[in-house]
Amino acid sequence: TSDNQGNYTAYILAGPVSVSIQPPSGSIYSTNSQAFTVSGDTNQNLSLPSPNQVSGKVILPAGLPTPSQIRVAVGSSSDAHWGNTFVSADANGNYSIPAPSGTSYIMAQVVFPTSSTVGSNQSTVWVNISPTSDLTQNISVPLLKVTGKTTDKNGVGIGGVRLGFLRNATVWDSYTSYETTSDNQGNYTAYVLAGPVSIGVTPYLNSGFSPSSLTGLTFSSAISQIIALRSEERRVGKECRS
Repeated sequence: TSDNQGNYTAYILAGPVSVSIQPPSGSIYSTNSQAFTVSGDTNQNLSLPSPNQVSGKVILPAGLPTPSQIRVAVGSSSDAHWGNTFVSADANGNYSIPAPSGTSYIMAQVVFPTSSTVGSNQSTVWVNISPTSDLTQNISVPLLKVTGKTTDKNGVGIGGVRLGFLRNATVWDSYTSYETTSDNQGNYTAYVLAGPVSIGVTPYLNSGFSPSSLTGLTFSSAISQIIALRSEERRVGKECRS
């Protein structure tokens, strides 16, 4: 194994030699082989091929708030869910990332600012690629704006309700996790990817309303979604003792 500077020493018999060059696990480089002939002590440099480079732009719809981060990763179908190598796109969404041999997808993750009372606000899309040379690949992230109001059964706005939007069809499909809290009048805004969406609804403690969830929703364009809260069940009775 070569040292930290790439230096190595080996002792072999004279004659034709074939060397298999295996980069460290997780490296951006690919396995290579090199053949040469040894007739005496020699200095032989061994090289790893540079990976293909994938460059492009992460494209967002107009009118969105400024993301706190846009990250791009590449990976293969045998990877864990989030890929191998991450880079950050610049303020305009431009990115460039090395794609090791076997790369089969590229993903873009858009992260929006959060506060201490709001959880993860991010959306991720995957695009299948098979780069055999340097590649230009733009990645569209079709986020939709969802606005609305949290209300009681009479349509009166109820504030302080935590809403968790989840868009997650399959492991390798587009994904959104966006949480927000309605304001004092019950108004809220969220940004999600088009497709099947569920919404977790968590009223504030002792509000008189029950936690609930909305499922079976499908968003294909910007939409206004009214969320009516369910009143807590109250049991009234009298204890009887014999």
